This record gives sequence, structure tokens and C-alpha cells, in this order.
Amino acid sequence: MRTDAESVDKITGMFEAYRNPFIAFFSKQFPLEKAEIEDIYQESFIVLYQDIRKGKLDGLSASLKTYLFRVGINKTLNYIRDTKKYVDLSEISDMGESEETEVREKQKEIVRRLVLEMGDPCSKVLGMALWLKKSMEEIARAMNYKTSQVAKNKKHACLKSLKERAVKEMKSEGLI
Repeated sequence: MRTDAESVDKITGMFEAYRNPFIAFFSKQFPLEKAEIEDIYQESFIVLYQDIRKGKLDGLSASLKTYLFRVGINKTLNYIRDTKKYVDLSEISDMGESEETEVREKQKEIVRRLVLEMGDPCSKVLGMALWLKKSMEEIARAMNYKTSQVAKNKKHACLKSLKERAVKEMKSEGLI
């Protein structure tokens, strides 16, 4: 049986072993400051540790590192959504925008709010595709979809739903 000191040493070793690869990967994949990524790493590692302690990872088919990175991706996307960082709605298709700047800004705010309200998986898929400029292959891997076509289909369905909701709301507010 392990002593508490041995458990602490093992957890500390895991923390150190995964830290630099995590920071390197997330620095390349997301437009965040190193300090932000370090904070996300710590939060992600805490989730990993808690899930191990609760027995949630018994029979896990992926590696602990893969699980940690998946938690990190979710935390990163939530962080970007919550801080409204790096939002560029120029990729959203034309929904009848007026030439007037004030109307266009109101329309963008409606779209931004609706994307955030959509929840998973749409908010994550759209966030990666539109704002983070991820390829369908990258999205498929991050979301654990079998193929990039599945990611593409999900993006299409989410955009269709977003457009319908946005047009309805913009019409009701007299913006289109």
C-alpha cells in the first residue's frame, strides 16, 4: 500500500510531466497569454485529480494525458466564451445586416449572445470553427467525432439553427 508521501510524489510528477506539453500545445492552438494557459492547466489538472479520486476514470480507454488535454480544451473554450475574447463575427453569413453601424453592432451582439446561449456542442464547434479558425479535422479530434465530416455536419446544423434564431430575433427587434 502506498503512503501519502508516495501518492503526493506521484501526483507532483504527473503535474510536472504534463505541464510543458500542455502549455506548448495550448500556446499553438489558442490565442491566449502564457499566464492564462498556466491557470487553465492548473484548473484542468485539479479536475483530473478529482476525477481520479472519485473513481470516474476507472476503465478509461484514453491516456490520462489525453483526458487532461480534453478537459483543458473545454476549460479554454469556456474561458474564451466567458471573457468574450477574440470574438470576430465577420465569418457569420449575411443575415440581412443594415449598412448603419449602430444596427450592425446590435445584430452582432444578438449573434454573439445566441452563440453563447446555444450551449454544447454548438457553442464549442462554432467557437473553434469561426473564432479560432480550426480545421474540421482539428474540431473532430477536439470533440471526439469519428470524422471531419461529422464535425462539418455539426457545424452546418449549428449555423442553420443560429441563423434561424438570429433572423427571428432581429426581425422582432426591427433590425432586418
